[in-house]
This record gives sequence, structure tokens and C-alpha cells, in this order.
Amino acid sequence: MKLFATILFIFMINISFAQKVKVKNDIGTVDKVTYCTFVDDEVNLYSFYLYSNNKEEGLYFKLIFWGDGKYCYFEIYDIHDLSTLLCETDGYIGYQKQILERLVKSKVIDTTGINEEELKIFAEKKGKEFSRQRAEHLYQVPVKR
Repeated sequence: MKLFATILFIFMINISFAQKVKVKNDIGTVDKVTYCTFVDDEVNLYSFYLYSNNKEEGLYFKLIFWGDGKYCYFEIYDIHDLSTLLCETDGYIGYQKQILERLVKSKVIDTTGINEEELKIFAEKKGKEFSRQRAEHLYQVPVKR
């Protein structure tokens, strides 16, 4: 009985402190407070821009398909430097809400904008594992016997 009460207590604590993240009409909100705006990329299908409230900061999420479309992930870039890949994260079509949840949880974005220090930490944690795996998969030379 004590175990059940302990588990119930921990569950109730987690529910009471959870933030409500929503994306509606391309506006990202957390607990009904606007954090960002999403804008679809007109060139790359299913890719998008995330702009902070001040509209001067943002991230670009480029959806990459590989393995005959079986696998996909997002490459993340700063909107001011689209030539330098920050990191990669798993994802799929319609993933804006989950990405916003991750960025808020990692303290990368809030109502004032994007925190550059937290973005660096987020990028280091996420890394570039997907492109490494893709490169190994695509460029693997079969051994001839």
C-alpha cells in the first residue's frame, strides 16, 4: 500500500508541474503564452522555420528522408547561418509540438527569445548521429570475396 501511495504521489507531482504545449495556426504556446511562430518552408517540403517572439531569432528545421523513406530526422540550423548544421534530432511530419516541448524543456526558448548558451548545450547533447549513421549506411562498400 505504501508503494502505491508513493507512486501516486510522484505521479501527481509530475502532472501538477507539467507545462501545456500547443501549436495551433502555426503559433506555439506554452500554458497559453505565445513562445514562437512556425513558418513552412516553401522550397523543402515538410521543413519549417521557428521564429521567437522578437522575430529576430529563429531556427530552421530541415526534414531529411533516407533509406527509401523509411527513416527521417531533422537537421537544425540557425536562421542567420543556414550553412552550418547545429545538430540533428529525430522527427517526422507534423512534429512542431514535440520539438517545441523539447526546446522549452531544455530551456532553449522562452517568451524573450532563444537562449544561445542553452542552444549550444542542446546541440552538443543531440549531436549529429543521424548523418553519421546515414553516411555509414549509404557509403558502405561491400566486401568482395
